[in-house]
Amino acid sequence: MKTGGINETENMLYLLNSAKNLEDSRYRLYRRNSAKVLNPEGKQALIFLADVEKKHLALLKKKIKEIRIGKSLENSRLKANLPSLIKVSSRKFREGIRELTGDINIMMMAVELERQDVYFYQNLISLAKEKNTRGLFAFLLEEEKIHRDFIGKKLVDLQKLSAAISSYGSGIPFPA
Repeated sequence: MKTGGINETENMLYLLNSAKNLEDSRYRLYRRNSAKVLNPEGKQALIFLADVEKKHLALLKKKIKEIRIGKSLENSRLKANLPSLIKVSSRKFREGIRELTGDINIMMMAVELERQDVYFYQNLISLAKEKNTRGLFAFLLEEEKIHRDFIGKKLVDLQKLSAAISSYGSGIPFPA
């Protein structure tokens, strides 16, 4: 069925490809930045996010392929096909302030990107005409919210550590 010069399948493929491109760029960015982060927990968090974005990318590629061969988009098994966020073990770390500054900047960038991704998927939901496509984007939206919160917590941990190290240098006792 054509609506406004573009049929629903073309619209769905356009939106899915937009999402695929976003997930691919996030995967590559997190993977690249994980090599720059010196803090082990920050590095682990970015590698984890890269791996999850790679799974989102694979899911989107699969759905695009299915649509191209004529299958309908079904999202009823998304939760079973794509594991959600798993907890990354928490451990104390003590690094130099110079290393933390770079790590904090990278983590701040990651938080901002995840915030943008939430808005991106909210927009795709509003643009998608087909119910199952909206469902897929809603699933990815919730995943991005989890990523934003996860990386945000890691950022807060790094900022607290940085503040503790800074206060230690000023003669204020370092917390145990």
